[in-house]
Amino acid sequence: MDCCKPSCSWPNHADVGKRTRFCSYDGVTVNTDLRAQSACAGGWYAYTCFDQAPWRDPIDRNLSYGFVAVPATAASCGLCYEISYTGSGGYYRPDDVGSRRLRGKRMVVQASNIGTDVFDGQFDLMVPGGGVGLFDACSRQWSVGGAPDMGATYGGFLSRCQQQIPQEDPEAVYEATRECVRHMCDAAFRKPNLEDKPAIAFLLEPCHWFVDWYETADNPNFMYREVQCPQAIHERAGTWG
Repeated sequence: MDCCKPSCSWPNHADVGKRTRFCSYDGVTVNTDLRAQSACAGGWYAYTCFDQAPWRDPIDRNLSYGFVAVPATAASCGLCYEISYTGSGGYYRPDDVGSRRLRGKRMVVQASNIGTDVFDGQFDLMVPGGGVGLFDACSRQWSVGGAPDMGATYGGFLSRCQQQIPQEDPEAVYEATRECVRHMCDAAFRKPNLEDKPAIAFLLEPCHWFVDWYETADNPNFMYREVQCPQAIHERAGTWG
């Protein structure tokens, strides 16, 4: 989650009905100036809205929703996909415990952004604390008496924690990693001086979502298919036809 204005917010990137809403500096107030310069290009009032972080379905505990970046070559703005996790980890962590525990869970996500480092068959899920990437507007937007520890540029809190924890028993590593990530979530989004920027606290729950629902899974494998976007996605993205 780099906090930039989503690529699918630009009128020349997405038609009406597929255009993702974006927010001002506070992450809550919707910005209606479609040509406002992205915070990642020096603008001050065009950021990702905080409510586009992942959230779980209120009824189905195995279902969550979110927003993703897709390959830059894909004309996918506004399209939704159902992701079904297979229970195996990515190519460099095939036995990842978190990925195994994610098996049977599903997400419905909408394409709101593009990524030059996202390849066909991949989705870059937008999660607070998941790494600010090449273009970082989060450090400026989240700064409360100094920017919080963002973790590794690529991989965020999870990668930082993995670097600190000895790679011994997989189950012990999994539990230690979860607690480390949770601590970093609390340190970033539960500061005592959040009175200056109370909206930042909105990101605590989706950061904990990565620990509790997503199991701190590291690039899990999945199957996906295009689906009709549900109302829950439309309401947060503003992508009504």
